[in-house]
Amino acid sequence: MVDESKEDVILSLDIGTSNIKSAAITKYGKIVSFNTCPIRTLSPKPGYQEIEPEDLWLDIQKLLKKTYNDANQYQLVAIGITTQRSTFSSWNSITGICLHNFITWGDQRVKEMCYSWNNSFFVKCAQKILWCGSKLSQSSHLKCASQFKVSPSNMQMRLKWVMKNIPNALSLYNDNNLCVGTLDAWLVYKLTAGHTFATDYTNAASTGIYDMWKRKWCPYMARIFNNPINALPSVRDCNAHYGKVSPALGLGFSVPILGIIGDQQASLVGNLLFEKGDIKLTLGTCLSCDLITGPHIHPSVKAVYPQIAWKLKGEGVCYMAEAATTEQRGKYLDWLVSLNYIDKIQDIDSCVLSEESKFSSVYFMKKDGNFHGNILNNIITEPLELRDELSKRDVVQSVLEAHVFRSKEILNSVLASYGTTSKIIADGGASASNFILKNLSNLTKIKLERPKFTEGALMGAFFVAGVGLGWWQSFDHIEKSLVKFDEIEHDKNNDISWKFEKWMSLRSAD
Repeated sequence: MVDESKEDVILSLDIGTSNIKSAAITKYGKIVSFNTCPIRTLSPKPGYQEIEPEDLWLDIQKLLKKTYNDANQYQLVAIGITTQRSTFSSWNSITGICLHNFITWGDQRVKEMCYSWNNSFFVKCAQKILWCGSKLSQSSHLKCASQFKVSPSNMQMRLKWVMKNIPNALSLYNDNNLCVGTLDAWLVYKLTAGHTFATDYTNAASTGIYDMWKRKWCPYMARIFNNPINALPSVRDCNAHYGKVSPALGLGFSVPILGIIGDQQASLVGNLLFEKGDIKLTLGTCLSCDLITGPHIHPSVKAVYPQIAWKLKGEGVCYMAEAATTEQRGKYLDWLVSLNYIDKIQDIDSCVLSEESKFSSVYFMKKDGNFHGNILNNIITEPLELRDELSKRDVVQSVLEAHVFRSKEILNSVLASYGTTSKIIADGGASASNFILKNLSNLTKIKLERPKFTEGALMGAFFVAGVGLGWWQSFDHIEKSLVKFDEIEHDKNNDISWKFEKWMSLRSAD
């Protein structure tokens, strides 16, 4: 029952790689309730990364209830959802029971399968033919296809593995009783008690099975990888009506789900990045760089891929270019906490600024005696490899500089392909570090902006649902004052480009 005496709020839910977050937010951007809890990931075998569905569902319900109850002085009117992309499960459409754990985007079980496929004679020949076709026809579609490589972070090969290795998956599909969905589709299915099985354009495009040109699930991709195309969800606008939360769940509310969007795309929207050329740099569990390319798909280039940024009702598709690390770099900061070098990630700057370093730049040594840059994965595997003469401050600085240099490398790949930019927003947990942002600004010679509320994905899901609710006609009508930023200017007298060049040379030699 609607209480008109209470101010309306939208509940925004963000299921990220490391944490689940929820907030109740008013039309004027006031956050009246905010809660978070960690995601419990499993690794039953080396390279496997999974999430147990029922554990996740219980955690989500608890978080939604708490956020709703904490905002009991307000009227909840809608929900917006953003999730990590390309993490999926499959379930029996009759019972709703998952056949297996969620296989996350970071899972590496099909790494060797991807490598073999990408380097097969058939694929090499097909790419050459498609490249020639793109030159003759000037088709961006053919050009992208000619450079296509399957990755474990996409869904095709992992889904092929599921259909081959999970009991009953194929028989259920043959009986039209199989659902295969990303986290958002599964969550909508659960919240609506099975009444809605749908995803949005951004999550669909991130699977690698979706044709962004024709805007439908790609039958050719499904055929190549034996993917059950008819078990995939319908695809809707980001601000479509995805059904109502079922009162049978006992959450205390039954409101419409009016916004679904992938996490990186949500972060763009949440930081009000709507113009062609705008860049968002996420320093979270992984590092990623997204650049708005507008209404046209730009062909992929090395390590930079086109994606759908958003699609709203009555509007055309907005596209973006994306580059990201496959390694989960946020764990480097967690490593510092585990070594008691810092109490929590928010303390990283205080450690770096507390004393002078004996070294102009710090690198780690592998067991074979060869020096390697401070970004490399081996630094977190064996703390005993740390050299005795390094202080805590040296180690922390090394990890932070790794973030700076890797971010610069990703940014370079995007700018080299799509031109210059005058606006870069940095968000994610590590963006709280002034050391990282200041050094990155010095290295790029570009002013950076950081939102005062760094949960850009939460804000993005809120804005999408707000447009769905009618609070705003489109993204262009959202008041700029709802998101406030700190500005990080570069210091012309602090040139650290020599460190970056040294780091790049060490990476190349690895």
